[in-house]
Amino acid sequence: MANLFKTVANGVYTSPFIIPIVGAFFALFVISIGLSIEDYMTTLYGYRLLPTAKANDWVVPLVALLPQVGQITFTFAFATNTNRRWAVLVAFGLHFFDVLTDVYFKANGLGLFGYFVAFVESEVLYTLGSEIALTFSVGMLFELMPYALKQLGALFERFAGGLFQNGDKDDDDEDKPASYSTTTRR
Repeated sequence: MANLFKTVANGVYTSPFIIPIVGAFFALFVISIGLSIEDYMTTLYGYRLLPTAKANDWVVPLVALLPQVGQITFTFAFATNTNRRWAVLVAFGLHFFDVLTDVYFKANGLGLFGYFVAFVESEVLYTLGSEIALTFSVGMLFELMPYALKQLGALFERFAGGLFQNGDKDDDDEDKPASYSTTTRR
């Protein structure tokens, strides 16, 4: 069993750049939330456009949410334990439905080129940018955040120590004999 998040984070735990790296993962998280909203809306509108009858209108938003939530959940399940290969198959099946409804909504009536552009946009921006980016950023934030907070605390401690330190006295003055002075006499 391999945990992909631990594997990727392995070289970052003690890096002096862990704080900006975690900041970048947080930015990716925020971006993926925005893209997820658009992805959800295109799936919702695409599902509404499918030429099938729905017995209950209230089920449409739930069905539209299922591909995203399912892809994130099953991709996370696989990433934390690569022995769960079945999770990739479930995520891929949900991905197929997600892209189908997205493309159907975006390109409905536009012709073959419109379908091609909508497919590429859905795959590149909304699959990589929402489901995969959200899964990866959350996993990496869970993995790295404790170490980044510890390093941030140490940074603030050093900064505060430098601000409030007496300017005439070195840290080593306590260890020196009373007759020793670091100041020069005139």
